[in-house]
Amino acid sequence: MKMGQQKLLREKVIKLFYFLACYFSVSGCKFDEKVINYFIPRDFTGNIAIIYNNDYHSCDESLVNYQIPNDGILKVKCSFTDGAIISNYIQENSLGNYDTLDVENPVFKHDTSKNRIYFPRILSFSKGVSKEVYVKTFYIGKEKASNLEKDRFFFERRLEDLIITK
Repeated sequence: MKMGQQKLLREKVIKLFYFLACYFSVSGCKFDEKVINYFIPRDFTGNIAIIYNNDYHSCDESLVNYQIPNDGILKVKCSFTDGAIISNYIQENSLGNYDTLDVENPVFKHDTSKNRIYFPRILSFSKGVSKEVYVKTFYIGKEKASNLEKDRFFFERRLEDLIITK
C-alpha cells in the first residue's frame, strides 16, 4: 500500500470513528416530547384558536389538556413553547364517548362522514414594538380544504383584530 493510500484510509477511519462517537452519544439522549390534548365540544365545527400568553411561564408538564369552549377561542396562561409536540384532537360524540380526529392529509383517503382537522399551525401576531403573541389555529369539520380558504382568511383577520386591539 502506498503512502498516499494509507493516509486516505487513516482519514476515513478517523471520520468514521467521530461519526460513530457522535451517533452513540446522541442516541443515548432522551428527547422530551410534550403531548397536548385538545378536547372539542360535541357537534362543534369551525375554526379553533388557542391564544398563548407570553407574560406567564411556560407549561413544563409533559401532558397538557385544553378544553375548547363553545366559541372555539381559548386563552391560556402558558406561553408558547416549541419542540417535539404530539397533538391529539379529541371530540365528544353523540354517545358521550370521545373520537380522536385525523388531521387532513390530501395523500390519504379519509372517511368523509367524520370530522377532520385542517390547517393546524402556529401564527404569531406583533402587539406593540417587542411583544409577539402566538396562536395555535386549526379548523374542524367535513369540508374540503379548498372550500375553507376564504373562511380561514377571515378568521385569522378577526383573531388579529382581537389580539392587537386588546
